[in-house]
Amino acid sequence: MVMTVLRSKKVARRVLIGILILIIPAFVLWGVGNLSQRPAPIGTISGQKITADEFSKSLQGIKAQVLFTQFGDREAMNAILQNRGMMNWMAWERLVFLDAAEKAGVKITNNDVMSFIATHPLFQRNGTFDRKVYEYILTNNLSIEPRLFEELVRQNLMVRALRRAILKNVYVTEEEIAEYYSTSNSEVDLSYVMLEPASFTEATSVTDEEAKEYFKKNRFMTAPKAVVDYIELPYKNASEKQKAVGTLETLYPELASSPESFRQTAESRDLEVKRTQPFSEEEVVPGVPFFEQFNVTALSLEEGAVSTPLFSSGGDKGSAFVIHKIESIPPRPLEFEEVKTAVKNFLSERKRLLLAQEAAAKMYSRITDTGATLEEAAAEMNKSVKKEEDITISDYIENIGPSTEIVMAAVKNKEPGILDPINLQKGVILVRVDKIDLPDKQGLADKKEDIREQLLKRKQLIALENWFRDRSDRVKLNTRLDEI
Repeated sequence: MVMTVLRSKKVARRVLIGILILIIPAFVLWGVGNLSQRPAPIGTISGQKITADEFSKSLQGIKAQVLFTQFGDREAMNAILQNRGMMNWMAWERLVFLDAAEKAGVKITNNDVMSFIATHPLFQRNGTFDRKVYEYILTNNLSIEPRLFEELVRQNLMVRALRRAILKNVYVTEEEIAEYYSTSNSEVDLSYVMLEPASFTEATSVTDEEAKEYFKKNRFMTAPKAVVDYIELPYKNASEKQKAVGTLETLYPELASSPESFRQTAESRDLEVKRTQPFSEEEVVPGVPFFEQFNVTALSLEEGAVSTPLFSSGGDKGSAFVIHKIESIPPRPLEFEEVKTAVKNFLSERKRLLLAQEAAAKMYSRITDTGATLEEAAAEMNKSVKKEEDITISDYIENIGPSTEIVMAAVKNKEPGILDPINLQKGVILVRVDKIDLPDKQGLADKKEDIREQLLKRKQLIALENWFRDRSDRVKLNTRLDEI
């Protein structure tokens, strides 16, 4: 509808201008607040520091991408743009993609850039590219120079090319579609025996010699720790939070530009600076309400560096913090006596799990080799059999947990009968499928393409997550992205 109006020869310039403002109102505020004033790097990628300015430009690139993909849906566009945390994460991931694309030699020519821009409906009138519309949108709606915008488009096309290369071999087979349809639409009746490790206590004690032998074969280290100075600005409501933010807007640039004067700068504003004892990523810092980002940021900062402001919650009650890293304490090897109790507990728990697995295997053999029933095999071990009916893949079984793995195994078996023992988080379960209702295969035809699309998106997401995971050692964040 919007583009139909834009293409009409009868639309006057003043009407066209009004429509463009309605299309992309959120882009009038193209900047990223005080981000460009932050002297500390956002993080590192492949050993290169990512400055606030580089991150700001990447955020502009994400906004350009949102413009191109959502320009016809104002509600969707605004929902994305107003989600600060998501926008910042996409901007960071874009930088990771760009680094890899440049190293892979991905090239996007000027013709590629101009062809993409010229053929996009946003910049067309009567089916052809209109430079006046293009320049108007860039100047009045985006507040961005054409050269920078076109460079952002070039980078976005590089990212798109790399993503396509990563996903080119990701596909969904007919067998995967059929299996998903069958598993998602089946119902099963179950009889089962749950064998919890905690119920096996015989012969599970661990000697010092066993613990010491395990200790010799494994490396035990202390966790990395940090000592920091920090300023806390607590707030109890929206008004106090806004006051804290106002204080940080003037205080933070001074703290970050002169980290060595952190304490003096804070105290000159009558702000108390507190110093922590050494703490790890998992430890609660006395006097600080536990929120993961405080610990993560403290551990990731370089000695002497100042963090960006951190907020303990997203609501109107909490505290704002600024951290000054005083000392990094590297891991050290642990002595046996320091970990003896933990090692013995671990080995004891492992013995109990092995006993549970052995009991399940014995019951399974009793049933499959001799024809005994599940009830008979369970009675011989003083275990009780429980039943569940009409269980689907999305159900939750009391005292067991999600039914997903059990239903998947039942559907794979295709008919009633005893299943191989299944290891679950709470122990080992031996299941007999009493009845299985598989869906009508005729219904698959109606849902096939929807299932294919759903599975493809899932596999593509996994492929991208694996791609990022493979690069985790090259990527390091120094700040909390949802607080920028």
